[in-house]
Amino acid sequence: MHDVEAQIEAIEKAALIRPMPELGTVEVRGADRLSWLAGMVTQHVAELKPGEGRYALHVTKTGRLVAELWVAVLEDRVLLGLDHERRDEIVGVMDRFLIMEDAELTVPSEPHGWWLAHGPAAEAVVAA
Repeated sequence: MHDVEAQIEAIEKAALIRPMPELGTVEVRGADRLSWLAGMVTQHVAELKPGEGRYALHVTKTGRLVAELWVAVLEDRVLLGLDHERRDEIVGVMDRFLIMEDAELTVPSEPHGWWLAHGPAAEAVVAA
């Protein structure tokens, strides 16, 4: 589906599923993973449950944009989808803020494929 009007209609009335090949993955593990991440991004992620996710921004204390992220919470870890070309740089920036927290950033050995689902029927389409 390349027609912009059809994509807008899908987002408004049904579902638009879109691959995101530009995203690389970072895993956040440890007991403090969500509370630490909540202090690093612009969205409320601390209350997310396994299977939930959010779009968020990582900004400096002065509000300068560092990275945009897709946050996906799993049972034992959090996956961050971010620009794969800047992944190592972003991990380095975020890792500097891990001081006393029980959290660890790692790049998974196996690549992940990211797909975004938008629209009122997105949840049902993904579940099918």
